Amino acid sequence: MILSVSYDEISKLVREKSGQNIGIRYKSADTLTLSYEASISLPVINRPLTHTVSADVQVVEMALPRVVLQLDAGRAGNVALDMASKKLLEKLPAGLVESFSDGRAVLNLDAAPRLKPLFDRLKINGLSFYSTSLGLDAELR
Repeated sequence: MILSVSYDEISKLVREKSGQNIGIRYKSADTLTLSYEASISLPVINRPLTHTVSADVQVVEMALPRVVLQLDAGRAGNVALDMASKKLLEKLPAGLVESFSDGRAVLNLDAAPRLKPLFDRLKINGLSFYSTSLGLDAELR
């Protein structure tokens, strides 16, 4: 069976849980482009400066519950991506991100309490990205 979740649903969930707005756009069957608006307050001008950071996120390896992602924000975006990721990582469950360095993130999905029941009931065979959603190829256990 194929389970489908729209990028809008994922963005909404992230916003509800973390207060952060992210954009998700399809790039290829194994890569999405994520965007995040970072803002820095400067007292001198008495208003925040904002900059949108975009990064391509590619699924490099998926052997559940472990997933390895490669992030590419380009040379100019790496510093801003580092700042944005630290803010987002603070909002995620402890242990979800095992490591994050040089644009490579190693995730342990068992650390996400809401995903554990899903993995107990489903065997995930694959993940595909489509123009408006992601699809999980899964079997009932």
